[in-house]
Amino acid sequence: MKHASSYHVPIMVDEVLHALNPSGRKGGRFVDGTLGGGGHSEAILTHIPNSELLAIDRDQDAISFASKRLEVFNERLTIVRANYQDMATLLPEKGFSPVDGILVDAGVSSHQLDDASRGFSFTNAGPLDMRMGEDAISLEEFLVNTDLDALKKVLKDGEVERAFYTARAIINAFQKNEIKTTTDLAEVVFSVNRRPKKIHPATLVFQALRIEINSELSGLRQCVESAPNLLKVGGRFAVITFHSLEDRIVKRTFAKLSKDQTPKGIPVQRSELKIWGERITRKPITANQDEIDNNPRSRSAKLRVLERLMEEPCAHFFENS
Repeated sequence: MKHASSYHVPIMVDEVLHALNPSGRKGGRFVDGTLGGGGHSEAILTHIPNSELLAIDRDQDAISFASKRLEVFNERLTIVRANYQDMATLLPEKGFSPVDGILVDAGVSSHQLDDASRGFSFTNAGPLDMRMGEDAISLEEFLVNTDLDALKKVLKDGEVERAFYTARAIINAFQKNEIKTTTDLAEVVFSVNRRPKKIHPATLVFQALRIEINSELSGLRQCVESAPNLLKVGGRFAVITFHSLEDRIVKRTFAKLSKDQTPKGIPVQRSELKIWGERITRKPITANQDEIDNNPRSRSAKLRVLERLMEEPCAHFFENS
């Protein structure tokens, strides 16, 4: 079996464990919304004795790998192939709620990036795929069915500079059958973005396309607005993001849930404030330098944590914000 690091290196493991189990208690029910290579799941099951874990992933490759890695925990572990955005219906169906802690590690895994056959890499030729799971459409299908305005919006929303010119070049080249692999696509992007930059001009383009075809932002938003209801009072929700588009969703959602909803002008004691959750991290936790040195991809990771304070469901806290 491949070493775990050859599949996916888990980010901020110690910080995640402390976020989910700050008192170091034994037992409890936890959810890993993004199983990946199983690194975070293994840490939870190992360092929180007698705990039970439900792990979710939409990628069958990840499930196959992690199932073998974690087979020693079979009695305490349930693995489900699904999308974490559906957690709010999935957990009750499995009889696995409420829970003590939920982790979501958003974004693409190291394995998906490094395996050229998955179509995420612009440095190694691969198919026009980019699917995190079979529930998404492929990049090729997306390009067949998109037009200039739609592609420009995807790139602009992904904070790509020269979005119009880049979208036009991609559409024209694809229609001429000049884009058959990911490196073909990267060359087209580079042809209209030649100015020297710290990162390759294809980086944000590939990220924007990946986010679009996998519905990553809408899925993350659905998850962070509904999954908190699955927590016990005192339970914690930890989310790791890797770019500003993801982090903004988590930051704003957690801010809404930690805002006092007491009607203005009504005097109340502090203990009576109508606050659904507490932000354990007003500023995100980031990887330390040692971790960054060992795993450069951890540099952009941000961990935010919310603790549930109220029994009441959180839906109307969004309506009133």
